[in-house]
Amino acid sequence: MIYNDFKTPSTFAQKNLYFSDGMGIISNADFRIERQSFRNCLFMYVTKGTLYVEQNGLHKLGPEEMVVMRLSEPHKYYSSKQDVATILWMHFGYKGPIDLLNYIEDEMGLPYIVTSSDAKKFIETCLDASEHNKPNREYIYSEMVYKTLLLLSQMVNINKVNKDQSSKSNFMKLVNDYINQHLTEKPRLDTFAKTCGISKYHFIKLFNKYFHCTPITYYYKMKVENSKSRLSYTGDPIGLIAYNLGFDSQSHFSRVFKRFVGMSPSKYRQQH
Repeated sequence: MIYNDFKTPSTFAQKNLYFSDGMGIISNADFRIERQSFRNCLFMYVTKGTLYVEQNGLHKLGPEEMVVMRLSEPHKYYSSKQDVATILWMHFGYKGPIDLLNYIEDEMGLPYIVTSSDAKKFIETCLDASEHNKPNREYIYSEMVYKTLLLLSQMVNINKVNKDQSSKSNFMKLVNDYINQHLTEKPRLDTFAKTCGISKYHFIKLFNKYFHCTPITYYYKMKVENSKSRLSYTGDPIGLIAYNLGFDSQSHFSRVFKRFVGMSPSKYRQQH
């Protein structure tokens, strides 16, 4: 299955529209492209089989996956010989800056790979306009390229939110695990940040963002929460509880406890 269409875009399209100078369908075990640089950018949609893309690493695409990439940098893409890929492809270009593609690259990097049946429909619309040589095909190409890039940008936003949520969850788990393992120690920001694999500055910034307080405040809050059960369910002297939780003194523990709980440790023990 092979269909190729290469046409030089009109001067108007090159100056004012998203334009395409080539598109087609390919299904060939020997399909392989390897270049240092080429004009424009590229969409490829895999309908079946396996496609490999080499640019900023090796990427494997399966059925219903699509890739967008710049061709100005060294690149390779080729079909699996054992699982021959059927590919819908389309070169596209533009005049001047293209904010949507820049946004995708800045947020997720290129090549960017997604799964989208809508993107397939957009490319198929262009292939249909090309095959039937529709008089308004350049406007169709421009609209479909724009819609595809807009769709990919929306998917980037979704992925970004999911990534942020995952990062938040991982960070909060690391923090709580560290505190639970070092609850009897005095808080040390440098060690705390190092455990999370980030700088002290970045650690404090993320901590304030996710916990809405400083690391030291949260550390002491967790110590106080732990001390509540010790006060309620053990007969340990308050001074010993303070010592075991890494406070400088019983009076230091009492001040911190009262700040968070609103009463002294002794009064809390009486009530609980």
